[in-house]
Amino acid sequence: MVDGIQCNVREQFLFHIHTHIDIFVNGQLIYIPPQIGIIPGKCIYWMHTHDGTGIVHIESPINRHFTLGQFFDLWKSKLSNPKVFDNIFNGKDVPSVYINGSKVPSTVNYRDVKLSPHQEIAVVYGRPPDSIPSTYDFPPGL
Repeated sequence: MVDGIQCNVREQFLFHIHTHIDIFVNGQLIYIPPQIGIIPGKCIYWMHTHDGTGIVHIESPINRHFTLGQFFDLWKSKLSNPKVFDNIFNGKDVPSVYINGSKVPSTVNYRDVKLSPHQEIAVVYGRPPDSIPSTYDFPPGL
C-alpha cells in the first residue's frame, strides 16, 4: 500500500476516472513513464499509468479523492534510485500547478491537488513553458 492506495490483482471499477498530467522543468516537458503503479504479474494500484501519454488511470473499489501527491509517491515507489526523483520533484522548489490552464493558488499545497475526471494538470518547476496546456484530447472511451 502507498498513501492508502492498495495494489490488487485486478483493476477495480466502482470509481473510474482519468486525468492527464504534464510536468515541466525549466520549460522542458518531462516524460511520465508507463507502468507507474503496476507491478507486472503481481498487482495494479488503484492509481496508475499504462503508457507514456501522461494519462493517469484511477480505478478504485471505493469512491474517494485521489491527489497529485499520491501520484508522485506511487511514481517514486517504483524507482530503484528515488534520490533522482527527490532531486527533481521533492527539492526546495515548490511547483506551480495549473488545472485546465488556471493557476492553483500558491496557498494550496500542490500535493493536495485533487485529481478529477478529464482534467489537464500542468505541474511547472522553475521557468514555465511558452504556453501552459489547458486541455487534453482523451482517446474515445476514456
